[in-house]
Amino acid sequence: MMQSEIDSFGDVPVTLEIQMGHRTGSVRELASLGAGDIVPLNEAAGKSMCLYAGNVRLAFVEIVVIDDRLAVRITDFDAPAAEASSIPEEKANA
Repeated sequence: MMQSEIDSFGDVPVTLEIQMGHRTGSVRELASLGAGDIVPLNEAAGKSMCLYAGNVRLAFVEIVVIDDRLAVRITDFDAPAAEASSIPEEKANA
């Protein structure tokens, strides 16, 4: 992105989202969930997660704790931004 574009759009708010993983299941499984239930995801523990702005994947991140708050550390940027992947269909249709 060129500096003139950043100057023009630099104050536009953007929501960042972290995708930890996903799981496909049935409506019956969803309806049977209760407080305290554990829902396993498809991702292995310790694997990088994806950082999205809108529906565009920007980077891979890992979760860190700073002063008792969750944060993310960028481990790698998705390259190039113009070719960044979209959020998987399951998330886009949620």
